[in-house]
Amino acid sequence: MGLCGKMEDQQQQNFLKKVQKVLEVEENEVVAFTTSTLAQTMLPHSDPGNVPSYTRRAGRLTLTIQPYIEATNKGTYKNYGLPYGVIPRLLLLWLISEAVITKSPEIHLGDTLTGFMKNLNMVPTGGKWGTIGRLKQQIKKLFFARFSVTNNTPQYEHLQNITIADEFYFFWSNEDPDQGTILENKIILSDKFFKEILRSLVPLDLRIIKILKKSPLALDIYTWLTYRMSYLDKPSAPIPWELLGLQFGSNYTQQKVFKFKFIKTLDKIIELYPVITKATEKGLVLLPSRTSIPKK
Repeated sequence: MGLCGKMEDQQQQNFLKKVQKVLEVEENEVVAFTTSTLAQTMLPHSDPGNVPSYTRRAGRLTLTIQPYIEATNKGTYKNYGLPYGVIPRLLLLWLISEAVITKSPEIHLGDTLTGFMKNLNMVPTGGKWGTIGRLKQQIKKLFFARFSVTNNTPQYEHLQNITIADEFYFFWSNEDPDQGTILENKIILSDKFFKEILRSLVPLDLRIIKILKKSPLALDIYTWLTYRMSYLDKPSAPIPWELLGLQFGSNYTQQKVFKFKFIKTLDKIIELYPVITKATEKGLVLLPSRTSIPKK
């Protein structure tokens, strides 16, 4: 076995140790939620840059995200950018889960920034590249953006424009994340997004989310698989790699690079969530498997 093979084996052993540790500490089932739309169409994995929009497709479902663009006093325009990476994904999972638990669009965030970030499995750190700055930046990108969802067939066309939040109030101190606030920190979800949550919930295992939280691709594949298994009753036709690239791929210039990355990530997910799949030259075949959170 060469050096690369030994390194891969060591990485796999380290990953399995991490899995076992999380599952031992949290033996009870812990459930998080997303929506069927977010389970099928994904946010960017990395910063797409100063672009006017971003689109992902899954069958007849299309999600387009447009950043907020603000006119400045100098006659120029400021593009707030698009939400990307793991932070907005973790934030959306937490917000949706809180809305399900409380049955309310008004989400209370707690007195301290440390406490809120703990809910997202994040540790507050300052500085230019710290988690506090990155979290607040991604919050603005996510809440200022407009989400357009189309679901078209030969018989009908449907468009829905959604923003995630109508209002948000943050009074936390960046310098002292443990400092409490007198005024209440909260997010008020938009009516359309709240109704979308109630209409199309997809339950996920929070323990698995914690293990995969550093990889946006892993989070996306895991979420998509448990959604697909909720209704799959026979083996699927091969899903072409080209279509999976349109659905999942973000900034992959070559199809073979995306395919390699997808399969490698899928193998890790199967260690946590034993779905049955078959990768072929034509595409990925899904076979009926249990959902990540077993149906009652």
